[in-house]
Amino acid sequence: MTDSDGTKIDEQSKIHCQKIHTGQDEDIQVYGFKRSTLKTTVTYISYILTVGFLRLLFHWYPRLYLYATHRKCPLKQATKLLVIDDYQGRYKSYFVKDIKTVSTENVSGKLFNSILGSNDIHLLESVKNKKLSINLENGTKSEVTEYKAFWCKKQCYIWDVRQNEFSRLVGLDKYTACSDLHFGQNKGLSKEEQFLRRIVYGNNEIVVPVQSIGVLLLLEVLNPFYIFQVFTLAVWFAEGYLYYTAAIVCMSFFGITSSILQTRKNQLNLKGTVASSENVRVCRSTGVFESIPSNELVPGDIIELPNHHGTVVCDAVLLTGQCILNESMLTGESVPVTKTPLPSSQVPYDSKQCSHHTLYSGTTIIQTRCYGNGPVLARVIRTGLHTNRGALVAAILYPPPADFKFDQDSYKFIGILAFIASCGFIYTVVTKASRGITAGDIAIKALDIITIVVPPALPAAMTVGKLYAQARLKRAQIYCINSRVINVCGSINCVCFDKTGTLTEDGLDMWGVVPCTNGILEESEKNIPKLQDHPLFEGMLVCHSLTIIDGKLCGDPLDVKMFESTEWILEESDTTQSDKYDLLAPTVVKPPKNNSYTKNMNKISEIGIVQQYQFSSSLQRMSVILKQT
Repeated sequence: MTDSDGTKIDEQSKIHCQKIHTGQDEDIQVYGFKRSTLKTTVTYISYILTVGFLRLLFHWYPRLYLYATHRKCPLKQATKLLVIDDYQGRYKSYFVKDIKTVSTENVSGKLFNSILGSNDIHLLESVKNKKLSINLENGTKSEVTEYKAFWCKKQCYIWDVRQNEFSRLVGLDKYTACSDLHFGQNKGLSKEEQFLRRIVYGNNEIVVPVQSIGVLLLLEVLNPFYIFQVFTLAVWFAEGYLYYTAAIVCMSFFGITSSILQTRKNQLNLKGTVASSENVRVCRSTGVFESIPSNELVPGDIIELPNHHGTVVCDAVLLTGQCILNESMLTGESVPVTKTPLPSSQVPYDSKQCSHHTLYSGTTIIQTRCYGNGPVLARVIRTGLHTNRGALVAAILYPPPADFKFDQDSYKFIGILAFIASCGFIYTVVTKASRGITAGDIAIKALDIITIVVPPALPAAMTVGKLYAQARLKRAQIYCINSRVINVCGSINCVCFDKTGTLTEDGLDMWGVVPCTNGILEESEKNIPKLQDHPLFEGMLVCHSLTIIDGKLCGDPLDVKMFESTEWILEESDTTQSDKYDLLAPTVVKPPKNNSYTKNMNKISEIGIVQQYQFSSSLQRMSVILKQT
């Protein structure tokens, strides 16, 4: 390594800030901090001098506590991080995160039992001092026995010692060739390899935090509205407003209780929606299949898919066979989707280009088919919150900030009231002091002016209003996750839909076909079988993704109507009888027996679909390979 390279590394190791791109419209900025003994001591003394008010301020603004007790340092030396989430360059959210060290050198059974739920002493001893395989978004792949990381918005960011920067942990969906995903498909991971990857990726589960009643009560009571309300009630109590004070206390108690119960219910409902636990068959390094809990799956595992009526518990790519899925959980479309095996090539796997070969977590398996009696296999590429389903849950837990004009006007209104109250406070102090009134009476009367800024019944009234609105929406089968937006929904005057499918009915019917010969459009034809000698007719017979499920033709409604208009018959051969077509899932179309139009179509008795290439939105086409007999 040259001197210039060495100088560059030294400069990089002194970097205090890093910008990480996490999404299309979202970036995070990371700043390094480490504790300062002097600043920490001064801060604790300030707690005592301010009677705990400063600590309450730090609870509302954790980044201020970080500034008060820590000092900036290079990211390489940092023990805490200030993460600024910059959304579209307009909205900023602040997070204070600890940097944790993950290592296999000092394996603690208690630690890994709490994290992974494993207390197998022999397994822990076998992975001691073993190297952990990490795959980062910046393209770095390495094996280490120890690394530093932090977690923000359910994503893990690992310190890359080569690039001197943090990079997001990714699964096998990045920088992995399709041929590598096929490599060793008859042999999976050993127990030790699987456990080492679980240390890095965690369990294959989507954890939704459910806070206890005590924690929710504490967080609600420490809300700035209620803190100000306590101040207001104390002033009124000193002035003798006992009945009104008691009424406000009762309203506040009802509002706090209702808000806590609603929040707890929403957390439990979300957890129950995403929670899933079942056994899956995974291939070990010995080639033997073993049944394990789904939460133990890691990227790289090879799993066997059930024949029918199963749930995909991770994101995986199909290696063998064919799989028909219901992806309505992710897309909202109930049309069955056919997945085909991932081709073994040196092309890097791309989640968009290879979507027709990818099985997504949470989708339902309708049925699977494979050549001969072999199992349908898939390679796990993403688990837990790294999956598409996990990304949806993370978006629910951390929704993008919304800038409503209603909120801006509310802050302006409170600011105007605060300005008026401040003027009244100063006027009251000056006038009463000039009259020789005692300091105690002046303080009470002046503070009473401050209480007009936020009416003490406002938090309770807003909580009750939101609960009533949620109940009305629920009766109309409309579920609101973020109750904060209810207050601004009344100002909406325009609603936009993402596609026409939400505005039109599902039913389709075939009107006719306009054939084209040598670039010239011909007359429309409503009787489709009359086009038996036209190449378009053959395309209508085979260029689709239809399948037979429980004896019924299923697929895209447009494909169904198109094929039915030809009056031909689609058959799927028994997968165990593969002597006629060397196919993974042989599909054959045949003409009807008694039909004068298709009786002698090029003397074709049937057409076998050898290979399907699913429709590509980027290419705007679909193609098939056929075999005619």
